Amino acid sequence: MRTLLTAALTAVLLLAVAGPAEAQTGHDLFQQALVKERADGDLRGAIAIYVRIAREFTANRTLAAKALVQLGQCYEKLGSTEAERAYRRVVREFADQDDLVVRAQSRLAALQRAARAAEPVSITTRQVWSGLNAGAHDPTPDGRYLIWNDFQGTMNLAAREITTGQSRFLTYDARYQPTWAIAYDGRVSPDGNWVAHGYSEEDEGGSLRVVGMDGENLRELLREKGCWIHVHGWTSDSEQILGRWDCWSESNPKGTHEVILVSVVDETVRAIHELPNRRYGWPLSLSPDNQYLLYGGPIEKKEGNHDIWIKSLDGGAEVALIEHPADDRLLGWVPGTDHVLFLSDRDGTWDLWAALLRDGAIAEPPYKIQRDMGEVTAVGFSEDGSFFYSVFTRWFNTSIAPFDVITGSADLESAVPLLGSNRNPVWSPDGEYLVFVTESEFTEGKLGRLNIRHLATGEQRELAIHLGVRWVEDWSPDGRSILVFARDETENDPGYSGAHYAVDVVNEEATTLLDYPMVGEWPQGSWVKWSRDGEAIIYSFRGEASSGGRLVRRELESGEERELYRDSLLVAKPLEESPDGRYLVFPVQDSIGTIDGGGLAVLDIESGTAWQVVHWDSGGNAEISVQWTPGGDYLLITQPLGGADDRRTEVLRVAVSGAEPEHLWTVGEGKYGSWIELNPDGTQIALTTYTQENEIWVMENLREVLEPRQ
Repeated sequence: MRTLLTAALTAVLLLAVAGPAEAQTGHDLFQQALVKERADGDLRGAIAIYVRIAREFTANRTLAAKALVQLGQCYEKLGSTEAERAYRRVVREFADQDDLVVRAQSRLAALQRAARAAEPVSITTRQVWSGLNAGAHDPTPDGRYLIWNDFQGTMNLAAREITTGQSRFLTYDARYQPTWAIAYDGRVSPDGNWVAHGYSEEDEGGSLRVVGMDGENLRELLREKGCWIHVHGWTSDSEQILGRWDCWSESNPKGTHEVILVSVVDETVRAIHELPNRRYGWPLSLSPDNQYLLYGGPIEKKEGNHDIWIKSLDGGAEVALIEHPADDRLLGWVPGTDHVLFLSDRDGTWDLWAALLRDGAIAEPPYKIQRDMGEVTAVGFSEDGSFFYSVFTRWFNTSIAPFDVITGSADLESAVPLLGSNRNPVWSPDGEYLVFVTESEFTEGKLGRLNIRHLATGEQRELAIHLGVRWVEDWSPDGRSILVFARDETENDPGYSGAHYAVDVVNEEATTLLDYPMVGEWPQGSWVKWSRDGEAIIYSFRGEASSGGRLVRRELESGEERELYRDSLLVAKPLEESPDGRYLVFPVQDSIGTIDGGGLAVLDIESGTAWQVVHWDSGGNAEISVQWTPGGDYLLITQPLGGADDRRTEVLRVAVSGAEPEHLWTVGEGKYGSWIELNPDGTQIALTTYTQENEIWVMENLREVLEPRQ
């Protein structure tokens, strides 16, 4: 009996001792591991003990979790990725150990930050908007909104939220009709509260305004007739607006082009630089400390390639900053850095380059940071250095189709396309040739190259390669010359803005027939046609509102001019003369005098009387094309149907007598515009459709890439 009691007591004692002894052993192991880790520096020895504790002592959850945390720290010191596995096990299996889970999560976050920092930082780009309206002026400092102009609708400024695509208007008084007004060049203040913008009206001139980001508290700071204000940015304290002030008058047709700072506090204007001509200063950029002005411009001796200049605002002289035989185009100063971005084609493609500046001078040779960007346009920077830019592409498709002048129908299924982006086709008087403008890519001013094609053989050649052609206007009655509005790219006069030229088809000599009138009102300009007798040109011209629109015949030999017609709401283009030279058809806007409404009117040249043949409730004159049928009894007219969901063009036929227009067919579904050109005998028709795409992109991680070079 005693023996049994002794055995039982011994068993109880052993059981009683077993729990504490086991816990003490786990604690002892943990202490041994700490000694190896911290005192001896034996990380691998410590790791072996922590692994054993986490495996054998799972019943003691606190001890096991502590061992895993220490295990992770040992692995970190060895640079092993096993550290993340240890910490993740704590978070996953020991959620009840709050303090230890927080420590494990903290170390995981630190490891992830370190991993990102160790990785090479690279620039990323992403598209944030595309479509016809995607023409942004500036991002907000936080990169949340883009400021843009509703060119396809109201002509007002709006703010578009990038993530949702929703827009709200900031201005409300711009318009197409009855007299146009446009709000443009919206730039956001660095504090994000205000938008500075230009505003121009047909009769009142240009002004500088500011409006709150909420569309409230609109205020005009500056206004002057005959001037345009272009806003380029703000000083960093949000107290002054950087802009260029371009002014013209009849006494000063070349104009003045000043860089100005306008105070939003007291509306004072400070001129800080005068630009050589209007081709300079796109864009203007201030340094982050407001001490330096940057701008670019073309160098004629380098075939129009651009350089970049810098000027200290404390009164220093301008200094060439980027000089190179290549074309170098300023994009802007990157916020929070000493770097300037620019485009350059020096390596054969349009690449993105950066230049590090110190005290207004290049600190080291510029370096390339992104290859093959394309000929992008700067939109602006957000405060974190992200660079927003726009890409614009457009394409013209011209084809030739059989046409039945009796029924007014075109055989579109048999249309033969001209390869390339070709627009503005005009037939030769004998119908054997077609001349047109070819655009290899979108270039500044929408200029292209003049090409002539023999339709029977397909032979094609380029004419007058020194001309950048905006549009083809007419072919001389004798078929020897082509009338174009173009820029002579060899012209060095800073006041030159292009002219109407006669290009000889044989020797390609370009003769000026009419200088482009700088006092003409935007956006109508002028349009020139040859008279049917070949002895004169007839031009339409939209001048200032006081002089209105005019139709004028100028004799080529004597230069004598005779006004054929005047109307304050006559639009300059298109202008077409009837086959017998008796009538002129031209567009008008709104009611005045003998012409009611907006649309097309016909002038009897001999009597000087005019009557309306087509009327539209809204504008659209800039989008139409007009053709006389060979007998001169009818007009073929194209008119966009309009609307974002119905991009087609309607082809109409209307009697010169003014009967109701007859619908013939529609063309160009999904296209932004379509035009027609009828050949002299009415058996073929050239059709041109037009598509375009605006894209806004953002380049991120830019400042992180630049910072190591600071």
